[in-house]
Amino acid sequence: FAGRTVSGRFTAFTPGRLDLAMVTLAHDLKTGVGHADIEAQALVFTKNGLQPAILTPLAAFARDAEGRVSFTGRFDWTDQGFTSSGVVGANGLTFKSPLGTVQAIEGQIRLTSLAPLVSAPDQSLTVHRIDAVAAVDGVKATFDFNGQGLTLDTAEASAAKGRIHLEPMQVPFGGDGTIQGALVLDHVDLGDLVAGSSLADSVKVQIVVVGRLPFEIGPGGFHFLQGHISAVRPGRISISRKALTGLKMGGGEASSSGPAVNAVQDLAYEALENLSFETLEADVASRPAGRLGMIFAIKGHYDPPTKQQDTFKLSELLNGAAFQKKIPLPSDTPINLNLDTSLNFDELVTALTNIWKHDTAASRDSGARGSVPVQ
Repeated sequence: FAGRTVSGRFTAFTPGRLDLAMVTLAHDLKTGVGHADIEAQALVFTKNGLQPAILTPLAAFARDAEGRVSFTGRFDWTDQGFTSSGVVGANGLTFKSPLGTVQAIEGQIRLTSLAPLVSAPDQSLTVHRIDAVAAVDGVKATFDFNGQGLTLDTAEASAAKGRIHLEPMQVPFGGDGTIQGALVLDHVDLGDLVAGSSLADSVKVQIVVVGRLPFEIGPGGFHFLQGHISAVRPGRISISRKALTGLKMGGGEASSSGPAVNAVQDLAYEALENLSFETLEADVASRPAGRLGMIFAIKGHYDPPTKQQDTFKLSELLNGAAFQKKIPLPSDTPINLNLDTSLNFDELVTALTNIWKHDTAASRDSGARGSVPVQ
């Protein structure tokens, strides 16, 4: 006490006795005016130590965090109420998220309120790399948030030798409501994506695309909504027959057990094994039962490594016998192909989500949780 003023310094720490911040307090007993300054200039996250979720439930998505962050904040109060503000800085912060490992976050966020947590407009962060299904490099995002949710103004990055960006979107906190957005592709190399996937042994493509993929995230899960992509230049497709199941080509019936035995359909399968295309477009949208549907329109020609041709008798053509046996597709045969296929996208998302939930629960059970006491 100093006359009518109360002042002091306090240390905030976690239940595991990890130092968090120094709090300096001053309060005038007569006027009711006071303030508290918070300084945390050297917070260090480690896998077995301090974690973001200990500080705020808004950071529950970040696990196994490593790196340094800083925070300065201030509360001011009178008998009419209180105000607060602060600055959070990140310097090389890395953590695991549902999307993959997020590496080297850099930037500062200005806060206009600490309770509830509200940012100033036009805040920005950069991320060196996100190891998702495909590596995403040089992420730059501009945003702001309040107690209800986050407003994403811009988010762009490099991926698969091209650029991607998210259109402006609203993200409510708490997991309630529906999120709608769109992913825009700019000269993205699908061959680079396929080469790093489980399809690499059976599918090889040289396809560079642009496109827009609207999506929705809500109680029913993640869904693509009437997206469209198109190739920016000619390319190649090589899909082995073992990968060609459950397809519809040119309006024909789907095959659920492998390549069709009908000679005409067999030509389509053969074409996909060595196809050079001039144009390629695809509509992309989620379907019932968790399927992600893709309808391709491809124009090109058959282009095997070695030239080939076929001959048959006129009588075989007239009586239909020519179409009851395998016909080698001649080189340079023009191809105009409509291909309707799908994959079990929900199964993939569910598997990744369950892995994340299981790992998060295990991490929570092994670590201390609770309110932050002061000393």
